[in-house]
Amino acid sequence: ALQRRAAFEHVLAGISMRFINARPQNTAAEIDRAVAELGACVGSDRAYFVVSGACGRINVWNRPGMDPPAGWPDRAIEQAFRIGPTADGVVHVPRVKRMPIGDDRDRLMSLGLGGWACVTKILKGGAIVALGFDAIGRPCRIGTQGELNLLQVALDTIVHGVTRHFMERERTALETHLQRARRLERIGTFTSGIAHNFNNILGGILGHSEVMEARLG
Repeated sequence: ALQRRAAFEHVLAGISMRFINARPQNTAAEIDRAVAELGACVGSDRAYFVVSGACGRINVWNRPGMDPPAGWPDRAIEQAFRIGPTADGVVHVPRVKRMPIGDDRDRLMSLGLGGWACVTKILKGGAIVALGFDAIGRPCRIGTQGELNLLQVALDTIVHGVTRHFMERERTALETHLQRARRLERIGTFTSGIAHNFNNILGGILGHSEVMEARLG
């Protein structure tokens, strides 16, 4: 157990460092890599990061031949809240077959799941994020509270990376908008100066014309 925890913490440290050093355009690839590393580390057959709402996204990793069925993990967040996460946002189903008979058990079994672990979080804007791990036809290998706590850390690490990506993109957009506004301001000042000078010249011409017209009259 201690070795598994140490390996998990090592993976998390590497993921966190890569997110810190990643360029915004590489964030999606880093999320894919993080999900794959986490899935392999905890002995999962399939792992995924899901975001609900307008910024919705799904990053999925799976072992060969274990592609997710239609509609999954799209409904992972919904399923997690059907079962009812803990106060920390964790849903842990070590053995699906041992769940109480009902829709939730039937739904997970229809997906081929023998075990499931999922951690969720509601963000400030109302979006919900989830990090899920599927065990296909066998019990979940995530078995201790310490490992479940590390899943929360893993989710926070990915969310921080995604948030940083959006902040960087928004900052870049704001800088571009500011630069455009400054260019327009300079153009406006320049054209205003030209118009002022032109009015002065035109005024002089009209003045001379009036004098000439008076003399000729």
